[in-house]
Amino acid sequence: PTLSMLSSIVEKRMEQNIIAGIIFLIIGIILEVFTTSLWRLCEKWKSKDGKAPSSSYVVLIRTLGALVILLGLLLLSGTI
Repeated sequence: PTLSMLSSIVEKRMEQNIIAGIIFLIIGIILEVFTTSLWRLCEKWKSKDGKAPSSSYVVLIRTLGALVILLGLLLLSGTI
């Protein structure tokens, strides 16, 4: 492989990391901000009373959201 080919591969990889990082940030923010709405959409029908998500569900989804945001930031920074 020539130097220009390697340079092209690196540039494409960086573009992919930026796109993936933005997607992960959006998903993470959605998980953090719309926790209850996501519960209503995906899990409410499984609940007997169907009034509100359990505290463990909220903690789990928000922790997952924080991890996804962290992954997005790492991708954008070029660390991964």
